[in-house]
Amino acid sequence: MKILITGGAGFIGTKLIDKINEKDMEIVILDNLLDTVHNGQIPEIAKGVKLVKGDVANGADWDVVLKDFTPDVIIHLAAETGTGTSLSQPTIHTNTNVNGTAMLIEKLQQHKIVPKKIILTSSRAVYGEGAYTQDSEIIYPRSRTKKDLESEKFDFNNSDGSKLEFHGHQASSTVPYPTNVYAATKLAQEHLLESYCSSFGVSLAILRLQNVYGEGQSLTNPYTGILVQFVRAALSDQTINIYENGGITRDFVHVDDVCQSIERALSNDQDYLKVDIGTGLEMKIEDVAQLMIKITSSNSSLDFVPLYRAGDVRHAFANISEANSILGYSPQVTIEAGLTSFIKWSRETI
Repeated sequence: MKILITGGAGFIGTKLIDKINEKDMEIVILDNLLDTVHNGQIPEIAKGVKLVKGDVANGADWDVVLKDFTPDVIIHLAAETGTGTSLSQPTIHTNTNVNGTAMLIEKLQQHKIVPKKIILTSSRAVYGEGAYTQDSEIIYPRSRTKKDLESEKFDFNNSDGSKLEFHGHQASSTVPYPTNVYAATKLAQEHLLESYCSSFGVSLAILRLQNVYGEGQSLTNPYTGILVQFVRAALSDQTINIYENGGITRDFVHVDDVCQSIERALSNDQDYLKVDIGTGLEMKIEDVAQLMIKITSSNSSLDFVPLYRAGDVRHAFANISEANSILGYSPQVTIEAGLTSFIKWSRETI
């Protein structure tokens, strides 16, 4: 099997290659080796895997890859991430995520290549604020306004002041309403590939990932994830700020479980699937921070502050029932085990 992995030299890609690289596979990576991810260092790539340095939005770089390589499967990991930066630097995100995906489609046709399957790692960000129950009806609150956030109105409430019930993300039923540019570009990736794959008879697997963490994450990129900020603070006994006065919830999924989901999508024979990948557990970020403090034996404390990130959402977690029934996916790494491993690696790396 010939596999092309965009962004394959990154956090998820390097872990995935270690798991799937077999004698009967030929793997090529297209990666721009972004400094914010790699800190100017060329990552170690598994023996036999070819790395092409190039940008997915650059047609000439695609020509270098596709002139003598015809992939059976494309795993599209390459993406510009970051909620905050997507609002201040939207063209970076649209260029990589949208134009890069469009260039993939265009170059496949120019080189007369029709792969058997494309796997896209999308994001839970496409759902925006997500689905809630209000008066026995499912509603979709749009993005919280600047005025709301500055007034510390972080939750969605009923008329009596009680909080609305949040529903876990489920691709078959939760309607996407992106609240930031990054989220909009990830949804655009999905739409572009759905159009291409249905038109050319290519199988498509869309995996909407929750908050991914684990060994190998960039510990210097401030946009790589909240747990990186927490671990750096805990290891140096610094105060950990908890935004929105606490109460934010997330689903933290270890990179090994993400790789498991991609492996399962590789072997799945359905023409089209779209599922959510996480643990299925909704955790308050302050509880995760406290767990990190416990594991590190840190003297850090929590400071609940009314600060917020524009474009961010209050709650997020996955309903993984469809991933389980369609892919046989079941998370294997508990939050305790995952954080312990992540913290050990971070101590050795920082």
